[in-house]
Amino acid sequence: MSPCVAYPDGLTVCFSGSELLHAEFEEWARWCFGCRHHVRYNLRFVGGVEPSYYEPTWSGACPNGCGDRASGGFWYVHWNGGEW
Repeated sequence: MSPCVAYPDGLTVCFSGSELLHAEFEEWARWCFGCRHHVRYNLRFVGGVEPSYYEPTWSGACPNGCGDRASGGFWYVHWNGGEW
């Protein structure tokens, strides 16, 4: 059951809990501006298990704890065809 908040004007908003649905390492390494190395980012697919208005989302983060510090952010273009 989703936690719901009832407001005085009659509006009720329900939130669904998000959980990790899938995780894997990226196929190609990319440059991380946080740790200054080529690393294979952790890809995460997060969403709710209950029906929700919001779709699950993908995100990426450096495995060294830098967050998303890749060139151009997580969704970027491979210049040179993705070859290093």
